[in-house]
Amino acid sequence: GVQGAAAALVPAALSLPPSNGGGPRLARRTADRLFAWGATIGIGMATAQLLLIPHITPLFSTLPQIQRAVVAPCRTSALVQVLNGIIFAGEGVLMGVGGFGFLAGLTSVGVLAMVCGLMLPNCGLNGILLSLGAFHVVQAAGVLYHHLRLGPLAVRRATENGHMRE
Repeated sequence: GVQGAAAALVPAALSLPPSNGGGPRLARRTADRLFAWGATIGIGMATAQLLLIPHITPLFSTLPQIQRAVVAPCRTSALVQVLNGIIFAGEGVLMGVGGFGFLAGLTSVGVLAMVCGLMLPNCGLNGILLSLGAFHVVQAAGVLYHHLRLGPLAVRRATENGHMRE
């Protein structure tokens, strides 16, 4: 998917010589497009899942109480899809630029946020889904922050040391 495409296309763009239009500028434009595609796919999946809730809930049970009870978790999981699109693109970009250490640290912070959410009293199914949401928020914020500010593709006011000029 988007993650694999980013992991392959970003380093390919970086490896092209600038005389052929390659290098950091092309890699950044490629990564930006992949983030846009990831977000678009995530929004599409979330929209589809939200629209299908009336058709999904009867699959859980024939009891109306159960069907009503699964609506909120279905909505929560649908909204997480928007973040998934951004996360998959961002993780692929991180792999493509060799940011494995940052990705491992970010995942650890995301897991910590999720575990903290699971330790709240009366967690229940919604609490589990919200703790997964916290993981996804941390991941999405982290990959975006790395792409925009920390990583080798971040826009900087750079000098002649090979970085992009913006």
